[in-house]
Amino acid sequence: ARRSVGQLDFSDFAASASASDDRFLGGNPELGPDQTSRLFAIIDMRSKERGALNLELFHEWRDDVLEQIVLPSGAQGFGNAGAARVWGVTASGPLPLEPIVPGGQIEVQADILASAFDDPITQRERSLSNIDTPKITVDFRQDLTDLNLAWGLSYDAPSKGPFFFADEISRNRDGEKWTAFIETTRFFGAKTNLELSAIGDQEFSRERIFFTPDRSGDLSGSETIDTYRGIVATLTISGQF
Repeated sequence: ARRSVGQLDFSDFAASASASDDRFLGGNPELGPDQTSRLFAIIDMRSKERGALNLELFHEWRDDVLEQIVLPSGAQGFGNAGAARVWGVTASGPLPLEPIVPGGQIEVQADILASAFDDPITQRERSLSNIDTPKITVDFRQDLTDLNLAWGLSYDAPSKGPFFFADEISRNRDGEKWTAFIETTRFFGAKTNLELSAIGDQEFSRERIFFTPDRSGDLSGSETIDTYRGIVATLTISGQF
C-alpha cells in the first residue's frame, strides 16, 4: 500500500487560451494537489532462459482529483473536483525466441485501466479525463552479433480516452503504429541507427461534443477531426571521438 501527493506547477494555476479550439480557461489560485491511496499486488516471475513476466494488479482511491469545472468566477478551468477510483492491470516482460530465432526476443508492455468518478456538473458517474486505454506495445528485436547488426519491429496498439471540459466532451483515439529499425557498429566504430516510424501512416481521430450552457444542459453540436501522420525516417550516428 502507498499514499502519495500529486505535484503542481505554475501552468496549473494560470489562465490559458486555445485559438484552434476557440476555448479560454480561467486560472484558479485555490488549486491544491490531489492525493492517492494505492493498494497493489505484484508478481515477478523469471526463467533461466532470460524470460520474465512482471504483473501488477492495483486499485487507487484518489481525493481532490484535478478536472475541468466551472470556477467561482464563472469561467471554466482546472479545479479540485472530488474523489475518484482507478483500477487496472499492468504487465511487462521479455520472451526469448531462441533457438527458433537466434538472438531474437519479444518484449511486451501492457496497461489496461478503468476509472469511476462522480461528475459534479452532471451528477452522474463517468470515467476520469486523460485515462487512455489500453496501452499495449510489442517489441521484436534480433541481435546478430557475428555481423555487428541488430534489427527489430515495434507495434503500438490503438488506444482511446475522453477528456471532459465543463461544456464539452472530447473523445480521442490514436491508431495503431508500426516502427522498424536497423542498427550496426560496423562503420568507423560508431553506432548507426536507421528508424522508420508510422509505417503505413498513423491515424488520429477526435470527436468533440458540445453542450449549452454546460454538460448538464442540452446537446448543441459536434465536430469530428481526422488527421494522419506519414512515415518518418530518422538516422542517428553516435559514438565517442
